[in-house]
Amino acid sequence: MSGHLRNAPKTALGRAIAYFEEILIAVLLGAMVSITFVNVVLRYVFNNSLIWGLEVVLVLFAWLVLFGLSHAFRITAHLGVDAVVNIVSKPMQRIFGLAAAACCIFYAVLLMKGAWD
Repeated sequence: MSGHLRNAPKTALGRAIAYFEEILIAVLLGAMVSITFVNVVLRYVFNNSLIWGLEVVLVLFAWLVLFGLSHAFRITAHLGVDAVVNIVSKPMQRIFGLAAAACCIFYAVLLMKGAWD
């Protein structure tokens, strides 16, 4: 599990979910790298490529963003966003948090709509 002990889940279920989340993030990233590597080798060595490689990597990246966002939220770390959030008042931080959650839900709905189509 990650080294962020101050934000470690307190229950066994919480720890199991956090562990699963971290493993899933690693698997998604590993699959993206593997598919891209295989596609590059096929393209430049064998003059062929995986016709579905790019699409799969894009979908894996979309899911990686969602799970990575969840992980970053759980350990209260984010790239650059903390600088803006930390300078506003607590009520405004809550509004920013709700807006971010709404954007994530909207993104997930768009992802599901695209998968359905």
